Amino acid sequence: MGSWTGVSSYAEASSSSSSGANIAMGARAYNNADLSVPTGVSTALTFNSELFDTHGFHSTSVNTNRLTVTADCAGYYHIGVNIQWQANTAGSRGISIRVNGVTYIANQGGNHLVAGGECPMEVSTIYYLAVGDYVETLAYQSSGGALLARYYGNYIVTGK
Repeated sequence: MGSWTGVSSYAEASSSSSSGANIAMGARAYNNADLSVPTGVSTALTFNSELFDTHGFHSTSVNTNRLTVTADCAGYYHIGVNIQWQANTAGSRGISIRVNGVTYIANQGGNHLVAGGECPMEVSTIYYLAVGDYVETLAYQSSGGALLARYYGNYIVTGK
């Protein structure tokens, strides 16, 4: 992934122009620092920067935890998230993908702990997103204290 640290989010779609040519569209947002996730609380991960955003999927000033489907971008999406937790051997870890702040569409959790090592996790699914729907990533951990979420990302990808 290069030299960046923190979080990343990725959205990409392709559609056809009136000429029939494929046009790529999407966004990749990230946070330029690790984020602290409190123990025992599902926390929406935020993104304060963008590598690119072709159709306004993401804002760095409002609802920075969201990737929102914009006009003409509805369709079936492959949606995924990955995260790497700060090393800690206590408790459990989890990540979820949620649509519109209500519907959980993918989860992974458990005791994926390695003594002295960081804990990577990944989950993905396919789901239909309508114009205006938004996707967010939630992180959960129960170590007994706050832990850093490192190198995490959320992406949505479709082909029309």
